[in-house]
Amino acid sequence: MGEGTTGRADFVARHGLRGEADDDAVRDALDQTRRRGLDLVRLSFADQHGILRGKSIVADELDAAMRNGCAMTTTLLAKDTSHRTVYPV
Repeated sequence: MGEGTTGRADFVARHGLRGEADDDAVRDALDQTRRRGLDLVRLSFADQHGILRGKSIVADELDAAMRNGCAMTTTLLAKDTSHRTVYPV
């Protein structure tokens, strides 16, 4: 994936966070997004209870999110299995 618009390697590449198989999966996801003409993409992660949490981004930002990550609110990690915030924020 490599270099961003600034000429510097992106966060993921700079820190060696992805292998060759991961790069192939990212290219495939980007290709499928373009081919299907998607406008919106949902990024998800499993919280400490195994519940999917995430956010939607416009498809045009998917490549940048795959290279540099995507900001998520930390309160998603303060929720219980009934989706209520259990720790003071």
